[in-house]
Amino acid sequence: MSGPENRRVLVVDDMASIHEDFRKILGADAAAPDLDAEEAILFGHQPGKMAAVHFEMQSAYQGRDALEKVRSAKSAGLPFAMAFVDMRMPPGWDGLETVEHLWSEDPRLQVVFSTAYSDTPWAEVLTRLDARDRLLILKKPFDPIEVHQFANALTTKWQMTEQAAFKTSSLEEAVEERTRELEQSREMFKLMAESTRSIPFTLDLTRGRFTYVGAQAIADSGIAESQWREPGALDIVVPRGTNQEIRQRFDECDSGQFEFVAPLSQRNGTRSEVRWTGTCQNTAGAKIVRGLMLDITELRRLGRELAAAQKLESVGRLAAGVAHEINTPVQFILDSVDFVRTSLPGLAAVIDAYRNLQRMVQSAGDVAAAASLAAESERAADLDYVMENAPNAIESSIEGLGRIATIVRSLKEFAHPDQAEKTPADLNQAIRNTLVLAYNEYKHAAEIDAQFGDLPLVSCYLGEINQVVLSLLVNAAHAIADVVKDTGCLGRIAVRTRLDGDVVEISIADTGSGIPEVAQTKIFDPFFTTKEVGRGTGQGLAVARSVIVNKHGGTLRFETGCGQGTTFFIRLPIEVPSSTADSERAA
Repeated sequence: MSGPENRRVLVVDDMASIHEDFRKILGADAAAPDLDAEEAILFGHQPGKMAAVHFEMQSAYQGRDALEKVRSAKSAGLPFAMAFVDMRMPPGWDGLETVEHLWSEDPRLQVVFSTAYSDTPWAEVLTRLDARDRLLILKKPFDPIEVHQFANALTTKWQMTEQAAFKTSSLEEAVEERTRELEQSREMFKLMAESTRSIPFTLDLTRGRFTYVGAQAIADSGIAESQWREPGALDIVVPRGTNQEIRQRFDECDSGQFEFVAPLSQRNGTRSEVRWTGTCQNTAGAKIVRGLMLDITELRRLGRELAAAQKLESVGRLAAGVAHEINTPVQFILDSVDFVRTSLPGLAAVIDAYRNLQRMVQSAGDVAAAASLAAESERAADLDYVMENAPNAIESSIEGLGRIATIVRSLKEFAHPDQAEKTPADLNQAIRNTLVLAYNEYKHAAEIDAQFGDLPLVSCYLGEINQVVLSLLVNAAHAIADVVKDTGCLGRIAVRTRLDGDVVEISIADTGSGIPEVAQTKIFDPFFTTKEVGRGTGQGLAVARSVIVNKHGGTLRFETGCGQGTTFFIRLPIEVPSSTADSERAA
């Protein structure tokens, strides 16, 4: 607050001479008391020159007159800063009653009692007036310097008090405005959160009660708001007996952000999967969690369906190749079996001829004729050719059946049934099986260079790991095919596995053209693909990343260079950290 100083002074006394004395001291034409000279006398140095202070003085000879002047001045916006008030002013109000009325009109008025004596003890005066810091006493006869000092000090004090009050008022207004803004923001956030599937909540973990929960939670769960707010409500919605791991996560929740998935029990006995996100903090001896609950039950169902669709797509894409790979050994098995089948009548004739020769020898018959007939049977049956090639035909059939068995076994192991829990698996053998199934995808584009390190069994969802490896192999084959098409050359797909501490690393490298820089930040996005329409859905890498990162707590990254090909690196922990167990179930 800025503006002209308020040096307005009211003198209330029944004696005109007193008013004249004050006017001489405080009036506009009055000379200021020689305070400089007094200072020189006291401290022994040459006085400086004080800035002149001009007071605006008005007079009132009775208390009622003073009250009217104070009221009018206040109404005009020009209040008095202080008043000199005599204690005895017959026949009207005395000074004590006058000040009571003045302060009831303007409590900010600074007052000086100027009197030689008082009919009322000063202790009683101070108690009756609630004087605080706005009352001083000036004994008559008064010194002009004292009057001037009192007027100067109290009018300055009034001005400073007004400035402080204005600043306090401004600060209070700013605080109120900010409070309103925060409240509006809170209401807007609440409205936005409650208009979506996200449920805002505040959870007092110390007492196991929700101090606030969104209306959706109350409506969806069938649990009354009062029950959410009761101590122990957390045991109703997330029972410790059936959710020990999740409740331990709540118990261990420390200051900072958190995110995990936990089931939420409902009144009708059903359970929904809920992702909890927010912050945890210690406040006034209580552990408080604030955040959002998001029902992901439907999202998880859609995720499972998407994963199943992706898996079916891969199997469907492989079906033609697998059929072709099975058809080739079946064909030469058929050829070999047909050779043996067509050879059997001739062999039977040869056997009959030799049996006849045996009977002729035993019965002393025409041995020569029987021997000639046997020789003719051998020639007719082309016995030498049959004896030379029949073993090869049988061996080829056995080899073809073995190839078919390998393909069927690989297909069976690749199409590993969905698992509720991770199981130890031989990743090297899983990759070998996938290479067998993907052969038709890469055989015209690339050669396989596979080197498998010594790996321990890895706890994983094997069917989903197979799916990831297949997606990467097919992508590598397609990338190489784009480079070598119509050249008659073959590229190379290098598959490596190795153990790195407590992590298993699988790398799949191709000699394709690399991933364009503009696409590198998007390749894990759902439905993004660099392939032409009909050749890819854009789901393979998105699902792969979800499987590796979210469900196994691993990493999936790539290195690429223009014209140098791309290498994908899968890193899987041998034992999945417990901190990712709930996110695995949610993925």
